[in-house]
Amino acid sequence: MAHLEKQHRFVGAALLTVLLPKVAVGSASSAASSQADSTPATATAGPQGVTVEPLSRGTVAKPFEVEASGIELEAERKIDVAAVHLTFEPRGTTGWHTHPGPTVVTVTVGELTLVRRDCTRQTYEAGQTFIEQGPETHLARNTGAAITETIVTFFAPTEAELFAPAPPPPGGCRSQ
Repeated sequence: MAHLEKQHRFVGAALLTVLLPKVAVGSASSAASSQADSTPATATAGPQGVTVEPLSRGTVAKPFEVEASGIELEAERKIDVAAVHLTFEPRGTTGWHTHPGPTVVTVTVGELTLVRRDCTRQTYEAGQTFIEQGPETHLARNTGAAITETIVTFFAPTEAELFAPAPPPPGGCRSQ
């Protein structure tokens, strides 16, 4: 029962932390698209046009080190592993943010552009996966004309917030 209560707290915290402010489809979404078109990587607002569906969160209770097939994973303390499904409307963005640990992002539908603090950009298409080192400042934006979906796996200190808004880089990043 305590585990279910903890899981419920995670869902509530994720919705409050990541979804607000959530831009609904319609005129608010159009306004967000207009702002995104004029300054695609300089917005300081939080997530816009992004829907979050928490899938799971659990704790690996002991430090571990494992190697299999040339893949190595290690944690020197107990950690949480969480999975979230994100849906980005066209021009939807996470806003500038950080994560407390590494994240693995798989694009399942559409395309997603990752903009790093140094203003470098990389666009990923459905079937591609990328890793965010954490805690580096970055933003993700759907630069396509259709919906983009991702599955994000977070590795974080236990009970840590998975998403923290961050200021944009000095001078912002202009469209390329």
